[in-house]
Amino acid sequence: MRIYHYLFLSFLCLLSASWAQDTARPVAADKAPLDFDQTEATANWLVASDRLIWAATEKVLAKRGSVEMLNPEAFCLHAADGWHVAFGILSSDGESYALSRHYRSPRAGDPLELLTGDRVSAHDAAIARALRATYQTVITPARETYAVDLRAFARPVADGIEIWVIGDRQANGQVAYGLSYRLVYSADGRRETSRESWGQEPQLLTLDPTTELRLGGRDQTTPTVADVFLVLRYGADLASTTIESHDFISQRLMVDGRPLWLHVRRPARAQPTAP
Repeated sequence: MRIYHYLFLSFLCLLSASWAQDTARPVAADKAPLDFDQTEATANWLVASDRLIWAATEKVLAKRGSVEMLNPEAFCLHAADGWHVAFGILSSDGESYALSRHYRSPRAGDPLELLTGDRVSAHDAAIARALRATYQTVITPARETYAVDLRAFARPVADGIEIWVIGDRQANGQVAYGLSYRLVYSADGRRETSRESWGQEPQLLTLDPTTELRLGGRDQTTPTVADVFLVLRYGADLASTTIESHDFISQRLMVDGRPLWLHVRRPARAQPTAP
């Protein structure tokens, strides 16, 4: 318990300078931001998918003449028998999905093995349709407007196909962040049924061990999935990462080699004094 007490005090010292103008009051780390467990679970899925897609992409690029397989319809799925990465092409009429390369990893982090077969799941074409639509309506416009690359991740959910769009690693090694989307399509991937977005304009992050990155702000009710993803995926490459939300300040620490999220309730801002 002593080390947790030390980390808690260290975290408070780290934050005190930035919020010195706030009214001091007791803080507590006994609660987490709203729906944080669900947010972290989604971010962990994105981290595993991103790592596997990058690993599979390297395998594809190692095969001469295989660059054409790297298209917007590539996707990663988590199934009962492990993680699957599919590279294929959706037909021009959107009716069929031709699988070019299929890799499987029994668990996230395990080596990828090449599989044979003409499909990954019953959702292949639907996922590819939803991904194509997302690239047309979200990712391509963002690239044209901001000159940054975003990446889309797909998975079947109860009400259709869920797509998350977050910042991708750029060709120069920087990472885009600050703009993300969640879209849901019908089960056949033909119709967008809902869309949410967070952020206004993407920013570029240089991965540097001296960088202290701060994300979020008081206008956020809770940390976003994209912000938690950034911490989980690239936090080890930075000096520190802190996420601000309306009621909490959150930081992920390593204790005895194990990750620990520390959530500190923000001090209340001083109220104007009546004349």
